[in-house]
Amino acid sequence: MAIRIISGIPFILSATVGAAHLHGMTVFEQGAARLDIVLPVEATDAEKDAAGELKTFLDRASGADFQIVTEDKAATGLFIGRTKLADQWQLPPAPPAPRQDEGFAIEVRSDEQRAAIVGTIDMSTKFAVYDFLDRFVGVRWYLPGHLFEIVPEYERLALSDCRIHELPALSGRKMGGGIGIRRSAREADPQFGTPYLDFSDPTGVRVDTSRRDSVAARWGVRNLQSVDGRLSSAFHGHHMGRIFTGYWFQKHPEYFPKRYGIEGAQPPTGGANWQPCTTEPGTLEVALNWGRDFYRKNPQHWAWFSLGINDGGKRPLRSVAVGGHRRCQSVEVVGCSINLAVPRDTSRAGWVMNHVYFVKYVF
Repeated sequence: MAIRIISGIPFILSATVGAAHLHGMTVFEQGAARLDIVLPVEATDAEKDAAGELKTFLDRASGADFQIVTEDKAATGLFIGRTKLADQWQLPPAPPAPRQDEGFAIEVRSDEQRAAIVGTIDMSTKFAVYDFLDRFVGVRWYLPGHLFEIVPEYERLALSDCRIHELPALSGRKMGGGIGIRRSAREADPQFGTPYLDFSDPTGVRVDTSRRDSVAARWGVRNLQSVDGRLSSAFHGHHMGRIFTGYWFQKHPEYFPKRYGIEGAQPPTGGANWQPCTTEPGTLEVALNWGRDFYRKNPQHWAWFSLGINDGGKRPLRSVAVGGHRRCQSVEVVGCSINLAVPRDTSRAGWVMNHVYFVKYVF
C-alpha cells in the first residue's frame, strides 16, 4: 500500500505519492478514519447519497469505516453539501448565469481540519464528491460496472490547503448510450434518472418526469454527466427531420440523399434511416438559423441543441458524405453516433463533440 499526500495552493494542485513530507489534513491513516463525513442537519436525499458514495470509496481506499454525522455533532470533517460551513465560507461561488448551475467547489483548510465539498445544486454536489474522489484518491469509473472501477488503496491520505472552483464549459453533458440503458440495481442513482421524452410533441420539449428509469445513470453522474433530465428537451440527437424539412427538399434537393432525387419521390421524414448531406455548402447555415429561430421562440429552453446524425440500422442506399461529395452506400451503425452541440450563442458556434458513435461503412 502507498501513502498519498496531496499538496496544493489556491487554484493549483499537485499530487505526490510517497512519504517525503507527511503534512496537511489527514483523512485516514493505517486503516483508521481520522475525519468524519459531515452532512447538513436537514440534508437532502441527494446530499445523503453523495455522502454515502464518499464513504463507500474512502472505505475501500483505506480499509477504514468512515462515519456519517450531521454538522451539529461535528466540528471537523469532510462537509458535504449546503452546510452552514459552506455558507460561512461562501461556497459554492454564485453561478454566472441561472442556467450555469452545475458548478461546484472543494476547499480544504488544514489548520481547521475541515473541508467543504459542495455544488450549486444537488447534482453538482455529487459532481464535487466524485471530483474529490477522482482528484485526491485516484478513483476512476471507466465504464459502468464494478469491473471497470479503479480504487487505489493507501495507508495514508493527507490533504493540504486548496481551493477549487469548477464550472463546466458546456452546460449540460451526457453520453446517450451510457445513461439511457437500464442496469443492475447496484448502479442505480436514486435521484437522477433518464426522463421519458414524448417525441410526438412537435416542439420536442415536453418531458414526463414520472417515467424515469428505475435504474438510472450512476456511472453518468460519477463522470460528471448531466443526468437530471435537463437535456431530454435539448434534442439529444436524431432530429435532422425537424431541421431539413420538405421546404428544403423543394428548395435544395442536393441537401438530401440521391435516392430521394428520383421524379415523384417524397422528402424523408423523422429521425431514422436517412442523413442530410452535411458536406453540401449551406447546410450548416440552415442548422444554425433553425437554432436561432428555436431559441427566439423558446427562451425557456436549455442552453444548446445537438446536431446528431439520425438513427437507423443497416439500410441500403443511405447517403454518406465522402470526400465532399454525396454517395449512396450501405451503412451499418454498430454503436452510437457523433453528436454535435450548438450553444445558445450561435454567433460563436463552435462544434462540440457530445456523443461518440461508431459507424461501419459497407460498400
